[in-house]
Amino acid sequence: MKRFRTLILAILAVFMITSCEKEPEILQNYIDLEMLSDWQDFEIIENEEIIFRVTITTESKVDLSWKDFGQMKDDDSYTGDIVVSAYRPDGITSYFEDLDNGMQDDSQMIEIEEGDTQLLIFVKSKEGRTGTFAIRARGIYDDQVTNPKDLDLSTEWTDKNISEGDTKWFKVDCGTVTSLAAEWMEFDRPETGSNYTADIRVSVYSEDLATTYVEDKNHGYGDNARAFTLTHDTSIIYVKVTLNDPPVEGTFAIRVYEN
Repeated sequence: MKRFRTLILAILAVFMITSCEKEPEILQNYIDLEMLSDWQDFEIIENEEIIFRVTITTESKVDLSWKDFGQMKDDDSYTGDIVVSAYRPDGITSYFEDLDNGMQDDSQMIEIEEGDTQLLIFVKSKEGRTGTFAIRARGIYDDQVTNPKDLDLSTEWTDKNISEGDTKWFKVDCGTVTSLAAEWMEFDRPETGSNYTADIRVSVYSEDLATTYVEDKNHGYGDNARAFTLTHDTSIIYVKVTLNDPPVEGTFAIRVYEN
């Protein structure tokens, strides 16, 4: 009986050590990652695990993106290659683990568990490739925004498809630009020569969805392009695309540019 009791205690001790192995790191070694629309640059060294702590206030979701050597824009020069994990405040319950790519379509929309006040992000180098990388966390304040795709601030058109019942969300980082225009092409715009097949409606919101800049407009091409001026505090806007009534699904093109 004594040996059996000793064995049970030993197993329990191992379980407790394993369950709490992240706790000292979480409490002592972390970097506060601000909820910003701007990229934040960091460097990772050999055998290092960087832990970021994101403070949650009223956000229902966090849009997490990262850039590194394996996935970055043409004008970037990051040298590190990283994998990223996200956890609830206990550092054990994961949202996802060891993801490689996290830019644009690969960014992660994390639905925060009710009552949580922190989000923990763990970053490790991939296969020992150390160096620089960038990460950003952006708060989503309303469950309406689902799977937003990055849309560059540009005069170049971006072609998309939309099906019946779909809602398309795009996020645009406007930088320091505050005078903007949203323009889109659909089945009847331009009136002649359009190769697009969908009939859409477009809205534009501030990052926290508190300000509506363009509200549920149908036509937005040429003279009907929707001009607006940013008045909220961040550089991020969301563009919402839905089908008109009755729904006509298919293709469309959209752009947001400096006016």
